[in-house]
Amino acid sequence: MFSLISLLLYFAFLLSLPVAIFFFARNAGIIVRKRTHSTALGFGTAAVLIALPIAWVGLSVVEFRHSCTPPMQAYIPQWVGPQEGFLLAGDRLSTLSLQKFINVPLSDLMAHGIRYYEEPDGWQGSNNVTRRFVSSSENSKIILSKYSLVTTIEKKSWRPIFHITHKVERISDRAVIASTKDIVFGGGVIGMYLRGLGGGQDAEYLSCGYVSEQIVHWRPNDASDPSYREYQRADFQFLLKALGH
Repeated sequence: MFSLISLLLYFAFLLSLPVAIFFFARNAGIIVRKRTHSTALGFGTAAVLIALPIAWVGLSVVEFRHSCTPPMQAYIPQWVGPQEGFLLAGDRLSTLSLQKFINVPLSDLMAHGIRYYEEPDGWQGSNNVTRRFVSSSENSKIILSKYSLVTTIEKKSWRPIFHITHKVERISDRAVIASTKDIVFGGGVIGMYLRGLGGGQDAEYLSCGYVSEQIVHWRPNDASDPSYREYQRADFQFLLKALGH
């Protein structure tokens, strides 16, 4: 019963928002018309207030689609010997209200020579890391990895578009060895409408430019979603090549 009520409230919000915008614009237009005694100015005010959110969404969609270039992974031309592991740093994208990871089963990486990855414990001033293997893990104060996987996010100031860059850096001097970019669209009110159109939770964010120039769900949790495997494949190829395998 609770889930049904939540679903009804969710769709009620999606339907009420454009209605609320319309009546807000209409009332603002009436106020302007009464104060200026100009029907044209009142109508123009209402039209602008209605057009602004439509233009915001439209311009954002156009920019996002324009950014959907073929997948491109940039590599700095310096040789990296085969690495047994790497440090996972800054790859939790909580800025987008979701926990999204580069997702490759360690067993797949192990078959190509990558045995482990390391995670900092997250406490300020702490040097402890957890070293994770296929079926075990261990705590350590020593980082064995020479290279780290770092994710950074750049958000367009007024558009629901995020540029997510994955980089492999040399830990000693932070030199970038390899990088690749993912363009993500959605979240917030836009994400709510994307979910409401039938895509479910995984449709809240869309992406392109990393796994394909086609628009797909961004790192879906549903393993039956075709882009789930596409992301694993892209992550796998990126990590192997960047770490010298």
